[in-house]
Amino acid sequence: MQEIQPNLEQQSLPKGSAKMSKQLFPERVVTIRLTGPSLVISLVFVLLTGVGIGSLVVHRTDAAPELPTNIRMNAEVSSPLLLSAAFATAAQAVESSVVHITTVDLDSERDVFLSQSSGSGFVIDSAGYILTNYHVVKDASKIKTRFVDGAVLTASLVGFDEETDLAVIKVNSGKALKTSQVGDSERVTVGDWVLAIGSPFGLEQTVTAGIISAKERVTDQNRNFQQFLQTDAAINPGNSGGPLINLAGEVIGINSQIATRKGNFEGVGFAVPSSIFMDVYSQLITQGRVSRGFLGVYPSKVSSQFAQVYSLKEPNGALIHDITEVDGPAAKAGLKSGDVVTEFNGHLVKDDRDLVRYIVSTRVNTPVKLKYLRNGLLQSATVTLIERQNKQTPNPLRPIQEVKPKLSKSDKDISQRLGLSIASLTEMRAQQLGSKATEGVFARIVTSGGVAQDADLREGDIIKEVNKQVITKEEDFLQAINKLKPGDSLVLFIERNARQTASHRYISLTIP
Repeated sequence: MQEIQPNLEQQSLPKGSAKMSKQLFPERVVTIRLTGPSLVISLVFVLLTGVGIGSLVVHRTDAAPELPTNIRMNAEVSSPLLLSAAFATAAQAVESSVVHITTVDLDSERDVFLSQSSGSGFVIDSAGYILTNYHVVKDASKIKTRFVDGAVLTASLVGFDEETDLAVIKVNSGKALKTSQVGDSERVTVGDWVLAIGSPFGLEQTVTAGIISAKERVTDQNRNFQQFLQTDAAINPGNSGGPLINLAGEVIGINSQIATRKGNFEGVGFAVPSSIFMDVYSQLITQGRVSRGFLGVYPSKVSSQFAQVYSLKEPNGALIHDITEVDGPAAKAGLKSGDVVTEFNGHLVKDDRDLVRYIVSTRVNTPVKLKYLRNGLLQSATVTLIERQNKQTPNPLRPIQEVKPKLSKSDKDISQRLGLSIASLTEMRAQQLGSKATEGVFARIVTSGGVAQDADLREGDIIKEVNKQVITKEEDFLQAINKLKPGDSLVLFIERNARQTASHRYISLTIP
């Protein structure tokens, strides 16, 4: 193995610096003459002062500074030495519980070595339970863990959850193991100092420092349960599964992903927050799998245009585009398209990601109280969640491919403004689009680069409402649009059909 030799340059003071110091701070000699009683008193004072200073020096040398449970850099705590001590204290608090994980994938029938991987993890229960990433131990025939004291123990897979890329493994050590303390990721704020600990490139017990760069990051829009903590602490291959800790030495995240163009650290890493991994962990060790609640809605973030058109004070909450199950919990509770969920069991709902997180972390068959806005009025409902089925559903957003006809004279103006050409919905056209609608208009042409396309309107979408006005024919649509001036908000309620699956959603844009 090639050794890495760091290039260290020794720095020294420039010549003449001592002379310069004397010029800036010239020596001064002050002579004080004391006689009689004054001499005795002064000698006693000097002696007592010397003893006090000596005691203070001994005390500060022998005892490490007592650190607060969560240090943040501010006017009172600004010493680099104190920050360094905080890093060291936090790292020492978890080093005994952090493990280096190596796996081997073998073809048992042919006894052929297929692959080997490396990662990290940490002990979360003294009985030997260890948390890590699922991709670290996926398809492993053998799992070995190495502790900081050199002990190597074979681990078995307890359970895993592909949705969050988490896994629990277990070792039998014959003794109680040192565990990591888990902190509350909900209390973490952007700018907080954090440490990432793991085995990048196989270098065990590597500690890197950084800050929380952002919260609730999503790296894959197809995964509903991502709520990553983003950090600039160096995370590299081999760090996967290792802890991200605060300066109190508490684990607030599990290092899982990096954003990179060259395969290694580029300053953007992602960790699964403790608010998610603790729920997954508890379910895996108690029932061997993860079950999640299901409401039966298709939610999204409330746009500023929707908030303006529907008279909402602020663009907060989760907008329900559609009810996905006709006999699901939401449908039974009376929820409808256009409702904006603002509260879930006493928790404020900021957006659709918030709603999804609350739903999936709630046990099935649990009654929950929802508060929502309908036509500007606050309402409430009690909903009993059922279990979400982990199955791939048809993509309701798949665009319909069809031949693009030429623009008619009647809709040239609207096409120029929005990049959209519409046509009345005939019975034949509805059948071609897979819709049961009998009246309305549909998007005939969506111009590339236009504001309609930017808002995700697609050819074949059936427009049912314009700013709350029901649209039954082409004239209704043109009349509603022509009332609007540049800068006005426009919200379209549409039906989208793909693969014999109909869904509804709201399209928000601003008139150019």
